[in-house]
Amino acid sequence: MIDNKELNAFKNQIIKYSVIVALLCEIVSLPFLGWNPRFAYGLTLGTCIAIANFNLLVFASKKALDRGKGAGLAFIGYIFRLFLYGGGFYMSYRLGTDSGLATLFGYLTLKIGMIYLKGFKPKFSESSAKGKNLNDLSNDQWAEEKKEKQRLKKDRKRKIDR
Repeated sequence: MIDNKELNAFKNQIIKYSVIVALLCEIVSLPFLGWNPRFAYGLTLGTCIAIANFNLLVFASKKALDRGKGAGLAFIGYIFRLFLYGGGFYMSYRLGTDSGLATLFGYLTLKIGMIYLKGFKPKFSESSAKGKNLNDLSNDQWAEEKKEKQRLKKDRKRKIDR
């Protein structure tokens, strides 16, 4: 299982890249919209809600996995996160269409940060690693656990056959 230190480092990286994406989005909007405080408000609100929802998702997932019976907690967390998204969009859209659209862009900043961090960035590193296999998915923790379970199953079957 992943420890808290590793999980926090992972979350902080994603949050850092989502804030960078939000800043880039604001910079790109300047030539087209000029300085629009409603757009900046919507983008900031959307990014903050996306980060809060991500933290809630991580918290609910950890609790659900720790307790073993987390279907109810996961469902309640899902509904709560949907209300946060909807409420944030509604509040922002009431100020104006530009603010509402910027909020939607803000919701996407976290996803874009994740895609960059776990999709594009490893590919850039892999191409510069010259032959090193950086994304070997068959050697992760779950693959090792699966191999161990298969080995135990074979051992049990051998004992029964004797």
